[in-house]
Amino acid sequence: MKLTYEKITRENVDVAIEILKEAFSVVYGSPALELLAYLGGKSEISLQPYLVLFEGKPVGTVGLYELDERDEIWLWYYCVRTEYRGRGFGKRILQDSIEMARTQKGKNVLRVWTYSVWNAAAQAVYRQLMPLCEDYTNPNDDKRLIEEGKPLVYSMSFDGSAILPWSNRFLDLGYEWRQHNVFINLEENN
Repeated sequence: MKLTYEKITRENVDVAIEILKEAFSVVYGSPALELLAYLGGKSEISLQPYLVLFEGKPVGTVGLYELDERDEIWLWYYCVRTEYRGRGFGKRILQDSIEMARTQKGKNVLRVWTYSVWNAAAQAVYRQLMPLCEDYTNPNDDKRLIEEGKPLVYSMSFDGSAILPWSNRFLDLGYEWRQHNVFINLEENN
């Protein structure tokens, strides 16, 4: 299966947002605002977002971003459209993303946070390709999201060395919900 990765631009951002809306219906506003900030040169994170295409048709999104950790890179809103699920696209996208992440200078660890309840379908692929899985229960983060979504952090090392666990460091899950509400208000006022 040959996939192509097209940088998300002003020309294809609407397609990317529709895919994100389908995959992350509850919080699509957060990645949408991140994309718009990125395209406007005002992103707070170092983001590399992609639209994933198969035979010229959009099948998903994925990206890479950095937090404060020097040797880590994170997977950004990795998703596959419903009609393409169960056909190996998710695994191929994750494998390709791992290879993209390996090329990032100074990065040795790839991480992704996800919800075990709301993103249950992706767990098998994460478990296959990313050996370290940790429950995320930081008491300073959004209690409702932790209790209802059961967040996890998956990690892998590019060179096979031991992975320093995330160890429940603060992720700010509530940020996603705050951004979503801002986006919804913007949509309603336009």
